[in-house]
Amino acid sequence: LITESETVLTEVDYGLLMLFIGQFLLIGSFDDTGVPQGFFALTMGKCAEREVMTSGGCVYWFVVIVTILSNIASNVPVCQ
Repeated sequence: LITESETVLTEVDYGLLMLFIGQFLLIGSFDDTGVPQGFFALTMGKCAEREVMTSGGCVYWFVVIVTILSNIASNVPVCQ
């Protein structure tokens, strides 16, 4: 007899599952290095301090930085 759970397990894309596991491990390890926090402090300047982070000018500056970086390093592949 084939149970329902065995049927479901045969439909799992294990390659994609391993890709996501590896991605989360890589991002977690990269975050532990402190490089993202240093980059944030470098690009945001005084706006990286908690006390002023939510002020209007800092929010505007954050949006500008995110917009520029998302156009430089897009996560959407170019399909031709």
